[in-house]
Amino acid sequence: IALAAAVGWLSQRPGPALATLVTSVGLMEMLRSRRRQHRAEQEERHAVEASGSASRALRAGLPLHGMLEMLAHESQGETRAALREVMQREDMGEELDSAIRQVLLRSPLASLRAFGLALVVQLSAGGNLADATDRLALSLVERARVRRRTRAIVAYGRTAAQVLAIAPLVAIPMLASTVEGYGRMLLDQPTGNTLL
Repeated sequence: IALAAAVGWLSQRPGPALATLVTSVGLMEMLRSRRRQHRAEQEERHAVEASGSASRALRAGLPLHGMLEMLAHESQGETRAALREVMQREDMGEELDSAIRQVLLRSPLASLRAFGLALVVQLSAGGNLADATDRLALSLVERARVRRRTRAIVAYGRTAAQVLAIAPLVAIPMLASTVEGYGRMLLDQPTGNTLL
């Protein structure tokens, strides 16, 4: 707002001030969006790492409770907070199955929900949790790889669209400054108005 006010005061016109305000708000929102996306990717990575660590801990012979306790201390971010809450609920007397359902299955992270679902299935039906978490970790890593590749393909299209949208804004002033009468033709003649 201060930058837009300064531009408006210097130019004595509202147009440049409004353009400055809109541009700065757009840039700030774009930076916030990228920061949120980066944070979400980092949290998903922490959840995938926890799933891989769970598989290794179970293969090393740790029981389920020990594995969860280890993950609650060694994980990072939201994964650590969720696993600590599961352990606290269990320490307060809640069944492990119920604690996992209340915390992990309601997590905003898809990887953490999948890990919680694998734990719930193992607690209710039994089976080899080490194999299940190992397969889960591999599928989550593959899912992240596909998501990154998809994002790269989509980014190419977006970049091309942005270049095509900005090209006239750059080309018209350049042509107007290098070709004599081009700016007048665009603004004063019907053919130029049609081109604009």
